[in-house]
Amino acid sequence: MKSFSLADRVSVAILVVTLLATAGCSSPGGSSGHPADRAALRNALRTSGVLEKGRQLVHLSQIGNLEVEGQSFPVVDIMELVPGASTPRGINRIVVLDAALAPVQQIEYTTERPLFCKGNRLFLWGDLSLGGVLPEGNVLTFTEHGRKVGVSQIDINQLPVEPQGDWRRK
Repeated sequence: MKSFSLADRVSVAILVVTLLATAGCSSPGGSSGHPADRAALRNALRTSGVLEKGRQLVHLSQIGNLEVEGQSFPVVDIMELVPGASTPRGINRIVVLDAALAPVQQIEYTTERPLFCKGNRLFLWGDLSLGGVLPEGNVLTFTEHGRKVGVSQIDINQLPVEPQGDWRRK
């Protein structure tokens, strides 16, 4: 069996993320399937106190929607910079919102990245522990209307994505 180099695995991971952004994950936004308006997301996060005064918002993206107990919960990835630090310092968070765009769950991370939602699971690039408590994993499973989170591990090569054709063009 052929062994793949790190560069090959990273290339495949980037391709998977790109494909998911266009076709493989649940549509971001409300029940209409349209993404929530970026300004509406930013305003909701500010109003609810998720965004810290004095920090600079440098990244805001809606990853998709979790489907938990028949309800849809938008998932947002944010990064804020802390000004005045001698070296740039970012605060990264995954925020789960309810239908009214109020925060239900916030999860800080460092180098891990949210990839996509499928059902009540959020798949990550990298392993994350919740609150610094083991176990760590790359799949977050949400229950109790998004308020309870479990963590598990799946092999990155076994992500539940649908093939989108041959990307290597021979």
